[in-house]
Parts: sequence; structure tokens; C-alpha cells
Amino acid sequence: MGKNILEEFISRNEQFIILILGLPCSNKSSIAKGLSVDMKLKSINVNKYIKKKSFIKEKIDGLSVKMYEHPDNYNWEKLNNDVNKQKNKGIILYGNYIDTKKIDFDIDFIFFINMNNLLCKKILLDKKLLPYDKDNEDDDKKINSYFKNYLNPLYDELKKNIKINKYYNMKEDTSMEETYENLWDTLMNFIMLNLKSSNKN
Repeated sequence: MGKNILEEFISRNEQFIILILGLPCSNKSSIAKGLSVDMKLKSINVNKYIKKKSFIKEKIDGLSVKMYEHPDNYNWEKLNNDVNKQKNKGIILYGNYIDTKKIDFDIDFIFFINMNNLLCKKILLDKKLLPYDKDNEDDDKKINSYFKNYLNPLYDELKKNIKINKYYNMKEDTSMEETYENLWDTLMNFIMLNLKSSNKN
């Protein structure tokens, strides 16, 4: 029986690493787990390498925030070891953030799931992931400042430092299934184009 295109890609490149990045609560984990099942590959959540007992905390305009995505929060050595042990079998990586200066492996395909601040704020508040008191008029200002002065600049810098193959803009009526199907088709096309290109060489 011949190899499928994923097996052929891994055989030629001696690795297969997909990275799915995005804003908090943008369905990254659901998409990654779906790919893991459909492609029969291990998934690794970058967020699980956060050193939970040593969160860096800062106050942004009076809002006390755990800086989850701060590079000093992560155990990069362990992540590097785990990825390098598994990459020749294929890996689906996913998380809120990755520091390209801290990793020692190459990533084959990177997808970024984006959404506007209003939707991200709504989801975070619905899930009680941001401190918020509806009776406190200052809380809206503090949370807006959190996006303006921390989250947006962080992701702007991340996008500059990493080559993203495709962006997906999540809207309020965008379903995870819709994004997944689109991403799957794009990924298959990327793999086939890579194989065709290597055949020419």
C-alpha cells in the first residue's frame, strides 16, 4: 500500500510540525484535537508548559493581570525536548503564544486564529477569565487598556516574528466546524504543493 500525502511529507522532510496560534478562547484546542484525531498525530498544548507557580503579574491601569503569554513563564527546554523527540512522527502544536527565540525546532505550517477585541473581550468575560465588576464603571476602561497596552502589542510583535501561512478571522457567527474544514483543506493543499515542489527539485 502506497503512502498517503502526510506520510510522504514526513518521509521526505523527516518531520511534520503544525502550529495553531491565536487569541485566547478562539477554538485553537478544538481544532488541534480534531486534526490530531483525523491525522492520527500527537497534539501538544504549548500552554501546558507554562510554569504555573511563577506567573509574572503586572498592573495595567489598575487591573491586576497574570501575564500568561510572557516568555519567562514557559519551560522552553522541556517543550523543545518533547517536540524534538516526537517531530519525526508528526505533531500538532497549539497555544496562545510561542517565542521563536526560545525554540530550537522548525515549524512546517503555522495558522493564526484572530478575532476583534470586542468578541475576545465578550468571550473572556463570559468565561470569567478577566476580573470584571459590572457595577464598577472603571472596569471597562481597565479591560480596554489591557487589550490596548498588553494583548494587542504582544500579538502584533508575535506576528512580526513568525511566518504565518494563513490567518482565520473568527466572527461571532463563525462555527468551529467551518474554520476546521477551511483549515483542513488549506493544510492539505500546502502539503501537496510542498511535495510537488520537492519533486521538481
